[in-house]
Amino acid sequence: MSFENSQLYIFKEFLLDVGEKVLLRNGEEIAITPKAFQLLQILVENHGAIVKKEHLFSEIWTNSFVEEGNLAFTARLLRKVLGDDAKHPVFIETIPRKGYRFIADVSGNAEISADATTPVPKWKSSSIVYNSAIASLLVFSIGAFITIGWYFSKRSAVSTAPILLVPFNVERLTSSGSAVQAVISPNGKLVAYLDQANEKWSIWLKQLSTSENIQITLPSAVIYSGLVFSRDGNSLFFARSDEGKKELNIYRINTFGGIPTKLVEKTEGWISVSPDDKQISFVRCEYSRDNHCSLFVADAGGGNERQIFTSAEPIRIADNQFSPDGRYIAFAAGQSRTGSNEFGLFQVDLSSGDVHEIGSRKFFNIKSLKWLPEGDGLLITARDSNSHKFSIWSVSARSGEANQLTNDDANFSGLSTDASGDLLLATKVDNNFTINHESAKDPSSRKPIAPGADIALAPDGTIVYGSADRDIWTIDKDGNNKRQLTSNPSTDIAPLVSWDGKSIYFTSNRSGVNHIWQMNSDGSSQKQVTQAVGGFARHLSPDGEWLYYKTCLTNSFRKVRTDGRDEQDVPEIDTSVDAFSPDAKFVAYFIDAMSETTGRSIVILDLAKKEPVRVIRIADQRYEPKHLQWSEDGRTLFYLSRDINRFSLWSLPVADSAPKFVADLGSDPIEDVVIGFDGLSVVSSRGKWIHDAFLIRGLKR
Repeated sequence: MSFENSQLYIFKEFLLDVGEKVLLRNGEEIAITPKAFQLLQILVENHGAIVKKEHLFSEIWTNSFVEEGNLAFTARLLRKVLGDDAKHPVFIETIPRKGYRFIADVSGNAEISADATTPVPKWKSSSIVYNSAIASLLVFSIGAFITIGWYFSKRSAVSTAPILLVPFNVERLTSSGSAVQAVISPNGKLVAYLDQANEKWSIWLKQLSTSENIQITLPSAVIYSGLVFSRDGNSLFFARSDEGKKELNIYRINTFGGIPTKLVEKTEGWISVSPDDKQISFVRCEYSRDNHCSLFVADAGGGNERQIFTSAEPIRIADNQFSPDGRYIAFAAGQSRTGSNEFGLFQVDLSSGDVHEIGSRKFFNIKSLKWLPEGDGLLITARDSNSHKFSIWSVSARSGEANQLTNDDANFSGLSTDASGDLLLATKVDNNFTINHESAKDPSSRKPIAPGADIALAPDGTIVYGSADRDIWTIDKDGNNKRQLTSNPSTDIAPLVSWDGKSIYFTSNRSGVNHIWQMNSDGSSQKQVTQAVGGFARHLSPDGEWLYYKTCLTNSFRKVRTDGRDEQDVPEIDTSVDAFSPDAKFVAYFIDAMSETTGRSIVILDLAKKEPVRVIRIADQRYEPKHLQWSEDGRTLFYLSRDINRFSLWSLPVADSAPKFVADLGSDPIEDVVIGFDGLSVVSSRGKWIHDAFLIRGLKR
């Protein structure tokens, strides 16, 4: 390749080859999106000068109308590639209201004057050959020559690392908001997806060439998970519960429909198929101390189960996948209870059983993983403890280096690629949870107040809630006086207001793990309360002296003085407790069935005697109740019930009486609810999770 035909720029450890559209750092090609490359090229070619936004829009988004946010996003993405900081820039300086300027020193063959009479040297293989007579004319340093020589020596090694077009220029495949999981067939022609519409699940098939949708299984009130194509594309594997049961069983069905065949029982829904279609892998959890979760391999027909890895409590095993050569299984394992980064990637050798970790990078959680076709890396959806979204990452199978490929504005759960690796199917997740206030006696009085969930009430009626960005806010019931109380980059959730309304307790992982913190009602004087074992605040003693809380790892109860002293276990309180009476003498909780005669019931327990005071059967046995809450005077329990289409509020006098219907709360899904101190006002978070599938083309570039 001739140097004279290449337009090269060098700045610090980077080399930009405009002709070949590649960027190198210390001789290694690095991933960069086409838009980010165009932006870099324009800025470098005009280094030292301000490049106006209007010029950038016309050059990068020719004949297209885009918002200014696209340019800002592309600049942010480019800074990330370069390791630059907008506040303390080394490469790209933002000129407010004008544009950008490239401020680093730039050299390269494009800097040589056009009338130079000395011949330009040729590059031969990986060595650098040049005439000493022209050395003084070149603006490259020796280090720059070495970088370029290294670059050309490595050009024959084609990278298979994915480059995502961000912001995505993608095709939306579903728009119902109920496509919980989607997978693409190995040949890239079909997409199968799990649809959860009106609380019923079914499998659908979409032909990409015609956009035709075919229903594969009939809708049913059971749970589906773990959808995956066989490697030949002729079958679908999935996990499904039996009606009224929680355990998931693995089935196989013909891709275009038929009668499902049950293969394996009692699994967690994470399924993978070997490259030769002869084996499947899956996860089964006993949830015991020494055998919390296990990774299994079985024949494709379900026989010959083999347990190949087991984790102890609290480590759970999640998604897993056979490597392209079938020799290994990569899997995600860890725990997310403490709010810290303790989820990692592992690989087990199927012949020896040896397990090793893929890199040292840990995450708060890993939802999905897929091998790249060459087996040199994986794509995962993962969330960092200080992030609020699951992003797509690439992880090198050799070095373990992890690189984030999508920005923090999109939340992805599932991933699927075709056999070539050119197509990526991603499931995007969002929600529309909104805080509402209404009177239990007048359903028409419902008023949306603000986006959010995770509700608590102050004695004066002020609503304390968690926002989508995991901060805590307050707002009046009429929607006025909205105020942000926390603004830490960490996750701040689960508020609890003191009896006098002067303090708010909440859970935060700002120290690295979840602990309970306290602040004044205006957000001032934030301080950590728990030190040894963190958790979630559940109740304050009437005198405000003790805080009862549920731990993260074991769900057991502890208590601590509100000044942070005397942290201790409270073994007499069962882990199933949902609500404390105001005087902390009684607790209440739901049970599925104490006996055939009681069925689903509410249990009221005397803490001093450690004996049930009452066991009350729920009126409607078809559906599980939720959101148990005591009245302010401790004489009544409130709970939420629902049939398949509607929610209703019920009250239960603690004295010997049957549950009483209070109000019809309508059909809009309720995520969280708190009953006002008057027993009549209702504050709820309503909405649903929204899942849709998107197809990204040209993944491998």
